[in-house]
Amino acid sequence: MTSDAYTHVEFMAWMIEYLSKNILHVMTDVMNEIEALQPGDGHYEAMLSCLSVCLLSYRWGPLPNGSSVACVSSLQLPSELTIPFTRLTSRIGLPPCPTLYSTILCNWTESTTLNIDNEEVVWPLDTRFTFSMRDDKDIGSTTERGFYLSVIRMESMAKKLYEHAATLVELVNGYADIQSKPMSKTTKDNTEMKEQKIIEAMSQLRHSAAQVFRIFYSMTAKSTQSSHGCPFASPFAMSASAWSTHAQTPTGWELSGFKGISGSQSLIIPVLDTVLSCVGTSPAYLDAVDSYKHYTTQAMRNFVDSIKNAPVSLREYVMKSKSVALRKEYNQLINSLAVFRMGHRAVGKKYLGGGESNVEAEKTAGELVDKIRRDGESTVDTFARAMTERILETKKLLVEEIR
Repeated sequence: MTSDAYTHVEFMAWMIEYLSKNILHVMTDVMNEIEALQPGDGHYEAMLSCLSVCLLSYRWGPLPNGSSVACVSSLQLPSELTIPFTRLTSRIGLPPCPTLYSTILCNWTESTTLNIDNEEVVWPLDTRFTFSMRDDKDIGSTTERGFYLSVIRMESMAKKLYEHAATLVELVNGYADIQSKPMSKTTKDNTEMKEQKIIEAMSQLRHSAAQVFRIFYSMTAKSTQSSHGCPFASPFAMSASAWSTHAQTPTGWELSGFKGISGSQSLIIPVLDTVLSCVGTSPAYLDAVDSYKHYTTQAMRNFVDSIKNAPVSLREYVMKSKSVALRKEYNQLINSLAVFRMGHRAVGKKYLGGGESNVEAEKTAGELVDKIRRDGESTVDTFARAMTERILETKKLLVEEIR
């Protein structure tokens, strides 16, 4: 089914008719099956991703579509989809809308573990369900799957990041009391030994973050080979023009008050920000906080909250420490996060701007996909300014290194 065969209105009418004929009369059975599913059993996640992709398909219809589709701000969605979907999302603390978790993280078949650049990476064999309705290399088989694949690879690698973050917080709070004790030789030796463990934990966190960040950059690489020639490193080169006009149009980011799918709904950056006490007032920070609070599962929020609510933060510990090595490692972590945000700004500008080959895609998408927001500022400029503010907020955390 392609956009040549169906307009968006025709597609919605077809989908409503299909659901009415095939699902409506068995809704009781469907809901009974839904109730029997348990989070983590695989079937729960498969059903959640199926319904999520169906809702996205109803919202957007066949691709490419026109600007009138992107401008839709509210839509009555089929109850055959929303009722079971809402029941599933409510059980794990998600909002009743497609999210990164429901659409991507739950949307993979069996996986295998590969060694990529000397790192074990969980490699999903394929997506269960895809959103794009047409077999378009740029839109569907490359850009959509490329984005999905990058997200799932980043999250699989981020398991180490989460483990190192939890270990670091535990070490800091386990050793914090030693800073208040009188400094005898024994205390000094114990302090140095324990702070060395904290330094090592920070180094491990920085290393695992670097591995995750590298995957983020690889999704934009033209080459499908890794630095060691592994063909699994970057199998999809995402089209900037297809992304800007179909995946991330400025109009259509929200529907009925709910945001669309975004990388900000991942825990990777919120965990790093929380560990480093990297708060702020920039639009980028406030958007990240909103995404974390409203578009992640309860279990994901609980993990971040456990770091946030720890009695002693890493930053508090570092500020009291006289260790040159400890302060240096903390600053290296801060700089790593700042550098990632610089890279994120560059990649975001490329994909929001559409790259050099965006002219034809712009014509297809229509005049309203002209990257202009209500305030007259281009989406690219808005994003770049927000990221610049966030970079400055991050760099302000750098501590004085004692000589």
